[in-house]
Amino acid sequence: MPMFDYQCSKCGNISEYIVKSPQEKGLKCKACGAKGLKRLLGAATVVANPNYREPPSFKYPKHPFSS
Repeated sequence: MPMFDYQCSKCGNISEYIVKSPQEKGLKCKACGAKGLKRLLGAATVVANPNYREPPSFKYPKHPFSS
């Protein structure tokens, strides 16, 4: 399930909620209990693949006209 950050329009508290889209309407602020929450834009999460290997290093050939 996706995790989203929400900010309360009444007290300004920011909290994380795990929600499905239809479930979003019933959320309440964890600090003051208000229902006016605004979903915040969050950063993307990247999970590293343990099987990923670095590509072999590549050295550019020396340019023939450079000194």
